[in-house]
Amino acid sequence: MKIVLACAIAAGMLQEPVPTERTERIRLAIEWLSDPDPQLREAARKELLSWGRDAVPKLEELLNAKGALEIYRIVREIELGKSIGTELPQPLPSDDDFLRKIGRADGTTVDAYVRSKMADARRLHRDKQFQKAYDLVTALLVLEPKSRYAAELNHMRRVFDNMVTQTSIVRTRVIPSAAAAAAGSKIEVLLRMENAWKGAITLTTDKEIARPMVIVEIVVERLDPNGSVTRANRTEEFPMDREVPIAMGAQWEKTITLDTGVDLSDDQDYLRTYTVGAWMPVLKINRGMGIEVQKRIFFEPVTIKLVPRKHLHLAEDPLGKLGKAMDSASVNEVFICAMLLSDDQKPQGVELLVSALERAAENLKKAQEKGKLDEQEHLRNGVAIIANILTTLTAEKRGTDAKKWRQYADNLKATSKKSD
Repeated sequence: MKIVLACAIAAGMLQEPVPTERTERIRLAIEWLSDPDPQLREAARKELLSWGRDAVPKLEELLNAKGALEIYRIVREIELGKSIGTELPQPLPSDDDFLRKIGRADGTTVDAYVRSKMADARRLHRDKQFQKAYDLVTALLVLEPKSRYAAELNHMRRVFDNMVTQTSIVRTRVIPSAAAAAAGSKIEVLLRMENAWKGAITLTTDKEIARPMVIVEIVVERLDPNGSVTRANRTEEFPMDREVPIAMGAQWEKTITLDTGVDLSDDQDYLRTYTVGAWMPVLKINRGMGIEVQKRIFFEPVTIKLVPRKHLHLAEDPLGKLGKAMDSASVNEVFICAMLLSDDQKPQGVELLVSALERAAENLKKAQEKGKLDEQEHLRNGVAIIANILTTLTAEKRGTDAKKWRQYADNLKATSKKSD
């Protein structure tokens, strides 16, 4: 990683930059001083030192501004349109969403080069070559600091860095005591760190941090069959030991209790998803033999379904009760059953819902042919509700088109059989 950075920085300095480029590179290096990645902060420090007196004016501005680093980060995030509501790395978007996000190519050679390397990085990520993907996007950020893709490159780098940590040093995740719980109840979750290194490791919080802690991020979403979502989020802090040793092949665990009644507690009608993630400030990870690295630890989030108490019986057998609910229960009960399906049950649940969508679409067509306006309105609402349930369950965007949903259901079924 350090070799890649050094080469990239050196390559950029072979030719004397024009003044505007020099200013931009100094500005970027100052931005990196407040980056969560300690390796990037070190690269920024070396970059600024290499500029000597040329960097002094900008550094003086930084010294004269109280809280400049934090303010700069916030302003920068606002400029880039990034959410600052969470510290947890957000998943990479799908290929289609990614292309929509970065927009069309501008036709220049540099733009084509950066886009091709971003595609390479995403391919490396899919192939689980996380270190190579991380090195690639970091080099792009150093070599093309003014790229219009800087925001997306920073996001990719953060995701890849976390995966390097998870797969080669320490795997961290949140483990629920149950997949579903009664809305408003207190639940226990387990924070687990598993040693993925080939020897013992020790995680140490710097002495400058007065209270070692783990910050738990909670996102609650209230869902209804019509597709509307009400969202709330908050954080809680839990104390940690300053030093956490983990033997080779061993793991560290901490059980915490969370009150699900704190958020949206006035609603006992609709299902809620309760996503719990966690992170710790930058730690020193000692891997023995003088190998030490600084990393921010992110725990892989987990989502728990919070079920209204009067509907809690549906969680006992959601697939079995889905068919019955579709015949005689309320739309909300159908929705809750669908949302409670496990991954193994999802293909069968999707099949039930798509079959119902096909029947509703066929009946709507007949009502239109006969000119029955009241029946048409009723059936349109039914088609829309089933499509909303399918969209929420699968995250697929196929509208109310029964043929597209049939194609999805058949593909899901075939994939499931192949997996079995």
